[in-house]
Amino acid sequence: MKQRPITIYRAAAIRDASGADSRPGAVVVNRGRVVAAGETETLLRKWHRHGRVVDRPTDLLLPAMVNAHAHLDLTGLGPMPM
Repeated sequence: MKQRPITIYRAAAIRDASGADSRPGAVVVNRGRVVAAGETETLLRKWHRHGRVVDRPTDLLLPAMVNAHAHLDLTGLGPMPM
């Protein structure tokens, strides 16, 4: 059986980089890319026939967030004593 390329992750809550905040929430992933995030019922109405649903009932999902907290501007200082 061929696996569907779309996966819908249903979670206790989602928060994305644009500020979308849903409790509960869902994230739709198509071939490894986040294509939608938001209210569970809204996304299931649109996507449920095209993909499989993965339940994460106790998780907070943070799609497409990148931790850029690297202080690259301080790289030239080298190691700092504690």
